[in-house]
Amino acid sequence: MAFQCKQFSIEQDKCAMKVNTDSMILGSWVEVDAQTRILDIGTGTGILALMLAQKAGPEAVIDAIELDADAAAQARENVLASPWAENINTCQGCVLSQAPARQYDLIVSNPPYFEGAKSSSNAYSGQSDVRKQARQSGSLSSDALFQWVAAYLEKHGDFYCLYPADAIQQLIPNAEAAGLYCHSLMWVQSQSNKPAYVAALRFRREPSIVKKASLIIHNESGEYSEEFRALCREYYLHF
Repeated sequence: MAFQCKQFSIEQDKCAMKVNTDSMILGSWVEVDAQTRILDIGTGTGILALMLAQKAGPEAVIDAIELDADAAAQARENVLASPWAENINTCQGCVLSQAPARQYDLIVSNPPYFEGAKSSSNAYSGQSDVRKQARQSGSLSSDALFQWVAAYLEKHGDFYCLYPADAIQQLIPNAEAAGLYCHSLMWVQSQSNKPAYVAALRFRREPSIVKKASLIIHNESGEYSEEFRALCREYYLHF
């Protein structure tokens, strides 16, 4: 079933990973100012590339790369059906094998971040190979991602990503070793009485005091919170 946003629609029947709340949060949180050259790593359905295109100016050029061939083809279809078909270039392949001629002003990625299947979790049982690839970090480790981004991020550019909350303590020093420094961090909780399960991060090349915030998705009654609605209002159809 297609996922309908206010200004575009996402077909996702060919993609192992469907549109999810994490992607909607990350795409909504990213700040797009004067950036004109943008990269979405692991675009999947194309959701982040399309969210950024909605925010960016008409001169923006967005590259969207996806490893899985079926997902890349579907992302291309979604882009062509959107108002920004001329702004977004879709590519199938591994980002680590790419050597762009120019650096990017803004790089965004909702990467695969599970280290591997855990036998104690039913979430992994019966996964297809493409879903494992989309969910697990074997196809794109955080260290490899940071090193590539550090090589191709413009001097004053921004890199946004999202990782599990319990990985952040080690993730930030690893990013610093590659030359990327956390400027903003947003903890994401499903409800106020539950711990954060993921964190959205913004990295730049220069060291900085980290600006920290938190986002609670659902209120006590189980409905979307006002802060979540405010963050994602430009995209969710019924917000």
